[in-house]
Amino acid sequence: LATNNSGLFKLSGVLTNEKQKEVTKKNNISISPNLNDGRFKINFNNTVKSDKNIKVFNTTGLLVYEKQSKNEKILSIDISNQPTGIYHVKITTGKESVYCEKIVKM
Repeated sequence: LATNNSGLFKLSGVLTNEKQKEVTKKNNISISPNLNDGRFKINFNNTVKSDKNIKVFNTTGLLVYEKQSKNEKILSIDISNQPTGIYHVKITTGKESVYCEKIVKM
């Protein structure tokens, strides 16, 4: 995350829809359910074998969740203690951002 000159937050490394679809298909990562109560799962489908860093940001750019993952195929995330709204999930392996997705906590 970074701020621009006006002090607004922006999520750096966010991919365009087409590029995101390409990266998602290549890495075969899925998040479900997208609309949730703050509890959701990330399925890595055995394609991302290296260590992973999972970060969840709220719409103001505040990091609300972070976890390191090694060999888990399915990772359960719980941000149910956060307010309802839109959150950004960013997954990186090493220095490469492999997946960015929005989820909606209802």
